[in-house]
Amino acid sequence: MREFLGHLRNLIIVSHKELFGFDYKECGYKTGNALPPVDESFTRREKGQYWGNAAHVHAWMHKKIEIPENMIGKNIVLHIDTQKDGWNVHNPQFIAYLDGVLVQGLDTNHREVYLDCAKSEYDLYLYAY
Repeated sequence: MREFLGHLRNLIIVSHKELFGFDYKECGYKTGNALPPVDESFTRREKGQYWGNAAHVHAWMHKKIEIPENMIGKNIVLHIDTQKDGWNVHNPQFIAYLDGVLVQGLDTNHREVYLDCAKSEYDLYLYAY
């Protein structure tokens, strides 16, 4: 059954694009749901750059996502992985915000944010621990 579902999943994914270039800022433990303004305290993280080099690191990540014109109005999935082959052994946790609204938590068992009837762009924040 697992193999069958894997093949089925491959058939429903019609396009794939990796996202790089997240703005990054370490912070203390988050209280409330206010999002920090992206300013000079953020640094840019590109592919291959790591975050959380110590235990118990809290951080904000931010990215403006532009949806390709041919995908606007379609159902899109943001799939979050913490390393090339899946989720790493330290099991980071995230809280995802789209356009300033908390949409869901993410962890090793919950890796996808659904954008039903996608609009042209999103302002994505991830609070990471």
